[in-house]
Amino acid sequence: MRRLFEPLDYQIDTTTIPLDPTFPQWGASRYFGVTLTATVRVRDLLEHLFVLLPVLDDDKHYWVGADEVDNLLRRGSDWLGTHPDRELITRRYLRHDPRL
Repeated sequence: MRRLFEPLDYQIDTTTIPLDPTFPQWGASRYFGVTLTATVRVRDLLEHLFVLLPVLDDDKHYWVGADEVDNLLRRGSDWLGTHPDRELITRRYLRHDPRL
């Protein structure tokens, strides 16, 4: 989370989520509650989320083709080129497909 969002000037607050609140002894789940804070245009926020949510998941659930390259270029045109993890973002967004 921090690697992806902090270079875009987001502040991040994460909290662990219990596997089951009824049984705290089971420990934490693999998911987190996340609060992003930033002063950005709504358009920029939506474009960041459009690209970075699938990157966090690292497993798109649909076929990825050349049109996804166009989406990535369009949605990331203002910020992706200067992001320190642009290669990680690109690789995950395009489902690790080296042809793309």
